[in-house]
Amino acid sequence: MFNRLMLPMAVFAIALACPSYADRLMLGGDATHSNASADPAPAGACRLVWARHFKDERLGSALEPIVARGKVFITTHQGSLYALDPEGNPIWREAFPGPILQAPAVAEDSLVGADVMGRVAILDADRGVLRHELALDPAGFAAAPVVAEGIAILSSRGGAVYAVDIDETGLDIIRKESQARGIIHVVPILADPADPKLPERVDLVFSCDTYHHMKDRVAYFRSLTQYLKADGRVAILDFHPHGFFSGLLGHGTAAEDVLREMEAAGYRRVANFDLVESQHFQVFSRNGS
Repeated sequence: MFNRLMLPMAVFAIALACPSYADRLMLGGDATHSNASADPAPAGACRLVWARHFKDERLGSALEPIVARGKVFITTHQGSLYALDPEGNPIWREAFPGPILQAPAVAEDSLVGADVMGRVAILDADRGVLRHELALDPAGFAAAPVVAEGIAILSSRGGAVYAVDIDETGLDIIRKESQARGIIHVVPILADPADPKLPERVDLVFSCDTYHHMKDRVAYFRSLTQYLKADGRVAILDFHPHGFFSGLLGHGTAAEDVLREMEAAGYRRVANFDLVESQHFQVFSRNGS
């Protein structure tokens, strides 16, 4: 069985067998790109297992293969997403309208891929059957998707992502991670507890596990409308207030409390997802939008 794959800047996919740690050498640590693995790279020589020629297609050095579920997933500059078996034989292929410049992400039995034309597709990783398809951003996607806690996170080629924190230490971590990954459109913002200090109006504000830390949440989110575009959204992910960590230590907010407070701040709920067992995920828009 192969453990490590290398792609040259031409039309060959090459499989190398190395000592153990199949998913430890992939982009972001594993097939979800979540940096979940901290295991060191294995030592020892690799040997060639197979080589696959993709006629009339180009495989760039940034298109790192993903090894998951007993398959190899490869994308090309011509917009093809392939699933190969352990011998390098194609199992299925999905065609995207534009070039794919980064690796896909695989989480459980789902695969997430995105191209430079703005198409995002979620496929059955085993059969290649299309589950969901979205046309999100005409600027397209050049960064690999990241899947964490059942949520796919994508960043477009246009615009910017403002990473807001009231702690300079947290922003330093973001700066280092962005530099290490070659990400140039993440902008750290040192905020006040009552003001995110965003430099412009934004399309989306995402609060991840911080809602329960805020003191006057109604006032905060009422003030936040000055930073939202007319059709902007606020997405809130927080813990349910039960269990040892979130219940006993107060690290959580009831979903109905979030809904009540956001309505008091001038928002209406437009989506409610049950994706993570220990958390709730709600999306809000401004009233009248």
